[in-house]
Amino acid sequence: MVGKQELGPSLPAPSGRHISPVRMKVLALLNERGREGIVVAQAAERLGGHPNRARAHLDGLVADGLASSGADQPIGRGRPALRYWISASGRTLLEDEADADNQSLTRAFTEYLATQGDQATVRAVGQLWARSVPIANDAKAGENTAARLTALMSTANFNPAVDLDGRTIRLRTCPFVDQAHANQKGICGVHQWLVDGALEAWEFTGQAQLHPFSDPGACSLEVTEQAPNGTGHSAAD
Repeated sequence: MVGKQELGPSLPAPSGRHISPVRMKVLALLNERGREGIVVAQAAERLGGHPNRARAHLDGLVADGLASSGADQPIGRGRPALRYWISASGRTLLEDEADADNQSLTRAFTEYLATQGDQATVRAVGQLWARSVPIANDAKAGENTAARLTALMSTANFNPAVDLDGRTIRLRTCPFVDQAHANQKGICGVHQWLVDGALEAWEFTGQAQLHPFSDPGACSLEVTEQAPNGTGHSAAD
């Protein structure tokens, strides 16, 4: 029998690709060189050490599908050197690593706000966040609170999904779930204030109430908007 799913979201899935710090440095060098690429001698000069060491790392990246290689333009006699370029998979891995670094910084910042920040400060951060995310301010989102919040929470790796009635956003992953288990009031309180700040930045008079660990496999945001006569109605109305 399959056990019941626990309440609350899970951690976002890791990228699943890991290479050594030295090889990551070589990959970053390839990315820096772009379409020009690099030959072994140039890589060794930048990285230091023997050219054979640079060649081994470059060939290893090619074997992993993170780089490609081809014969360079011949100069004089002898076999032309190999030139190496970063592949699409290599660029994706660099982006994943950058996202992981950003998530680490964001977790530290969120924990700090949970213990040291006040509501006004966090709401101000939420306003800045909401204004800085292009997809959440796209014309396609319009004045639909749920659509904008879904776009915003997606950028923060919460894997949101809107119910068919448009009234509830399920947050199916959370990068801070471990911290929230230890300090739910602080961490989840920060997330509520950030959402409040986002709505203020968009000049929406409605609300989005966070319900932590409310559903199997998710937290939820219950969205309401303010009608002209001052009565609340759902985002789907």
